[in-house]
Amino acid sequence: MITNNRILTITIFFMSCFFLKTYGQERHTITLTCQTTELTDQSINDLCTFGQSSSVANKDYTVEAQVSDVILWNGKYAEPGLGYIDIVSVDFEAGTNIFKDKHLMDKDDGLPDGTIVAMVKKGESGDELKYKITFDAYDSQGDFISRFKIDPKIKVRKLRTN
Repeated sequence: MITNNRILTITIFFMSCFFLKTYGQERHTITLTCQTTELTDQSINDLCTFGQSSSVANKDYTVEAQVSDVILWNGKYAEPGLGYIDIVSVDFEAGTNIFKDKHLMDKDDGLPDGTIVAMVKKGESGDELKYKITFDAYDSQGDFISRFKIDPKIKVRKLRTN
């Protein structure tokens, strides 16, 4: 026999699942992947991507997020053992700044070094943020190769509704 307590518990459970699905935050991971350690300022857009199709340029790569979503930036080489990519900062360039700060840096937050995380704090549907990612490239010996910049976009999408 199903008691009123059990019905109430089941109802609250399903309502909570619906609420989290409808209004819960999403996490967007933006991974910069570089093909080789032979990077130059001129080759950066040919040798590094965010996983998009080859028909989409890095400057046009866009992530859609909404207020309360979390965005995490990290980097890697396509082949293990080439070295590592360290995301140094994410900086506001143009559009609507949707984060708390215009300059985001790697923090001692328990995430691996070279990883930056931020929550979308504000924005209206359709707002676009152009930002610049600064990253350092290191070889397999841990030696610094160079510092580079690349500039994708974030677009605020309509808030989830019922």
